[in-house]
Amino acid sequence: MPAGAAPITCEPWGAKQNPASGHAARWSLPVAAAARLVEGRVDLATFEAPASGPVLALARRTAWEPLAGARFPEVFEAEIVAETRDGLRHEIRVDDVYGNAGRPAGDDAVREKFRRNAARGLAPEDAASLEAAIDALAEAPRLDALTLALSPSARSDA
Repeated sequence: MPAGAAPITCEPWGAKQNPASGHAARWSLPVAAAARLVEGRVDLATFEAPASGPVLALARRTAWEPLAGARFPEVFEAEIVAETRDGLRHEIRVDDVYGNAGRPAGDDAVREKFRRNAARGLAPEDAASLEAAIDALAEAPRLDALTLALSPSARSDA
């Protein structure tokens, strides 16, 4: 981890390995990494409740150190080293993490994330209306369509 990013997700390490709440886990490198490995995903649901026992158990077995020569914040490099119980060592280096300015999420990925998140609180037709209103913002002379899309109950009252 680049030392410049560590204060957010790595310090203090003991608290990051055992965050007090799901919200606190959002800022925890060991819990986010462990959740991805144990549960196969990291999304909003990951942080709605405290981390599960298996996630915390793995998070507590992790360590971090500053990444030598990191060029953060220009790029967000990362290196992961995993040692398995049978003694094998696996290493991977990422020159710029996905979602950073140098490797931004593409339109399809952003839309898919929007749709997954919108589906958590909106009916499918309301999510589609909101997406269409957002798509039309650049050419919209007014914000009426967006305002209406953000207020589904107002549509049903009209």
